[in-house]
Amino acid sequence: ITMVSGDIMEGKTGSGKVVEGTIKASAAFDYDFRIIDSAPGTGYPVLTCIKNSDYVVLVTEATSLAFKDLTKLVEIVEKKKRAYGIVINRENIDPYIAEQTKSYRRERYLGSLPSDETIALALKKSVPPTRDSKSVKKLEEINERILTKIQNDVVPQSVSQQAQVLR
Repeated sequence: ITMVSGDIMEGKTGSGKVVEGTIKASAAFDYDFRIIDSAPGTGYPVLTCIKNSDYVVLVTEATSLAFKDLTKLVEIVEKKKRAYGIVINRENIDPYIAEQTKSYRRERYLGSLPSDETIALALKKSVPPTRDSKSVKKLEEINERILTKIQNDVVPQSVSQQAQVLR
């Protein structure tokens, strides 16, 4: 695993340029998959990530503001003709919004994670969460769904596009 990261000083502008530079730097490496993580929102850094992705995982929370952002991002992703899936993080914040989110694009729903203190503590310590965390098993299931979606939705398109180029 090769990790390429970009960082911006707190209070500084230009996060979109940092994302662009990080994506450009990652092109120097040979990889089967490139995972691009972005801060939440609907701004330029997120749009840059979408533009440079074949498959987009939209991670949202069960809040009305997050749901509003999700609907905007779904519009953008669909307009850009990107395959995508939706994951709900901290689904127990508002069960009503969580259900609304699940049914919004049910065919794109990949799974949900509850609020989990062991995840928060692991992130704070910069270590992986322990296997006994209630969220780890759910996260592994979501990861399997994502890989299946990529294999079914993205890889056949790439092969088809390559075949068209060869004709």
